Amino acid sequence: MYLTGGILLCAGFGSRLAPLTEGVPKPAIPFCGVPMAHYARRVLEAACVEDMGMNVHHLPDQMIEAMNGGTWCDGTRQMHISREGDAILGTGGGAARVADSMPTLARFIIYHGDVLCGADLSDALESHIQSGARVTLVVLPRPQDVNENVRRSLGMIGVKNSEIVLIRDWAKRNCDLSHYTPRCFAGIHIVERSLLDEIPKNKNVCLVTQIYKSMLERGEPIHAWEPQNPVFFADVGTPATYLQAQREALQKDRLQAPDRLTFFDRPRLLLDDAEEPSVAFGQLSLPDNIQMGQNVCLCQGANVHANETLSQEMRFCRGGIRLNGAWIQA
Repeated sequence: MYLTGGILLCAGFGSRLAPLTEGVPKPAIPFCGVPMAHYARRVLEAACVEDMGMNVHHLPDQMIEAMNGGTWCDGTRQMHISREGDAILGTGGGAARVADSMPTLARFIIYHGDVLCGADLSDALESHIQSGARVTLVVLPRPQDVNENVRRSLGMIGVKNSEIVLIRDWAKRNCDLSHYTPRCFAGIHIVERSLLDEIPKNKNVCLVTQIYKSMLERGEPIHAWEPQNPVFFADVGTPATYLQAQREALQKDRLQAPDRLTFFDRPRLLLDDAEEPSVAFGQLSLPDNIQMGQNVCLCQGANVHANETLSQEMRFCRGGIRLNGAWIQA
């Protein structure tokens, strides 16, 4: 039996989301009241992975604490934690080291801890196995109303016959590029152990810019899988996109199957004295008679009177929110 494991990549610095990430690891920053990496963990659990690991580097103890002490499956199982030392290992080196802690597994779903994507990875895994490729990337339609810098950050991908033929400026060897479908990378990989075994465990290696580039250059296939139905996806790389993604999420009553991001439940979001701060945007996003607790952040337009106990470190002001001393403007 070829068993699959899950790998959460949570070691990055989140530089584009500074200054928030100076005090909070990016995957631990709350999204609608829930640390972002919890969504990734739940999606992996829904794909029925056999085991799970996570790498940490920037503020490692906070990252582990945010993930319920590094547990999964409702706290009944412990993750394999890879603490990266003085130097960060990148997506490739980091994933390879985590994979070493799960030696009986044949393949891994590698999920960036700051990605919000509601795709059903059970379907993605089946497609990967049927393809026979060593790598499958989850891809989505490429947004058209973004500038070139954001477009590059989303991953410029070209897909032809369910195979990736272009990543950024790197084309597959001996491939006709006259026709391909533009897509973006969703930050989710399915990778065979044989590939990770080739990556040095103590060296900074990037899966996309080094490993996948090399695969294209030598003509090795990289499979592309895209959900058949639209799913929630958010790029939360900057303060502006962080606010916008939550604004979009709160406009939905609750995301249903086949979308796997099921934490967008308003009663959960707006609990008084919640351990994690919630964020509310606009009067249309709120019930009429909500009582706001001390850990609730508001954005301009929320027609709510907060009580006097509202935290001085997380309060409504000038159309933005304050989280751990850092202002984010809408």
